[in-house]
Amino acid sequence: MTSSEQEFLNNYHPEDYEKPSVAVDLLVFTIEEAALKLVMIRREEMPFQNKLALPGVFVNIRESLEEAAYRGIEEETGLTDIYLEQLYTWGDLERDPRMRIISVSYMALVPVIQPPLMRLLTTKKERLIKMKPARHVSQTERIIFPIVGLLLTTFIVPSGLPLLGMLFFGNLLKESTKTTRLAKTAGSALNDIVVMLLGLTVGCSTQADVFLTRDTIFIFLLGALSFIIATASGVLFVKVFNLLLPEGKKINPLIGNAGVSAVPMAARISNKLGLQYDSSNYLLMHAMGPNVAGVIGSAVAAGVLLGFLS
Repeated sequence: MTSSEQEFLNNYHPEDYEKPSVAVDLLVFTIEEAALKLVMIRREEMPFQNKLALPGVFVNIRESLEEAAYRGIEEETGLTDIYLEQLYTWGDLERDPRMRIISVSYMALVPVIQPPLMRLLTTKKERLIKMKPARHVSQTERIIFPIVGLLLTTFIVPSGLPLLGMLFFGNLLKESTKTTRLAKTAGSALNDIVVMLLGLTVGCSTQADVFLTRDTIFIFLLGALSFIIATASGVLFVKVFNLLLPEGKKINPLIGNAGVSAVPMAARISNKLGLQYDSSNYLLMHAMGPNVAGVIGSAVAAGVLLGFLS
């Protein structure tokens, strides 16, 4: 920056100019009972009190539009890692009586496979089951778990070590509290770099004439079918297990869907569906157990399969 530019900025007074507020509105679509539906909220405050509106949030001063949209999605639906597409910008002068507001709308489609299955396979009484809070896990247990898990993987499923080894190593970095800088790097910058490299490698090595084939489409359909089977199996397993448990110790079958290795999406869906039937029934931490177990089980299965194929 030149000295003249610095002088200009020092003498610049942004408060001399009127500024509109910026918000993001969210068009969240889902499918229920074979019908496409749009998520709306009923405003509790003025203006437009008791009127239906699109969910939305104001953009913070140090926040991008996309960051605000993802924050709004998480606050309104409890879901993360959803694909968002910027749709339209609204800026009519009189659209809000409070002040000048410019709204940027984003469109999203929430998961459509698991919620209908979960409703189909459970009764309202089962969805209302409240579970006791999980016990406190000591720091010692948190440190021992990844070490023991790593050793068991090494001796029982060595072919799964590249997958589970990194999982347990990352967990140890976080829980040890002695490697905070490494844990933050592994969970942010390093993770982003690895994802980018993997995506770039796969993308560059996959030509359309090779990738867009009948076999590829069949694999996608097979994956969707396996996802449906895994969700249904998890919910039904909890229902069967509840037959053996006494009253007061039964498990909410909604957390059964979290057995699929989609972290933390599946657990958030369990929590969101539970809150729809009882606003005080928080299932997130209970659902994270089978969610993480699903990741470990998938990695073990992948390691065994690699062992057979090698």
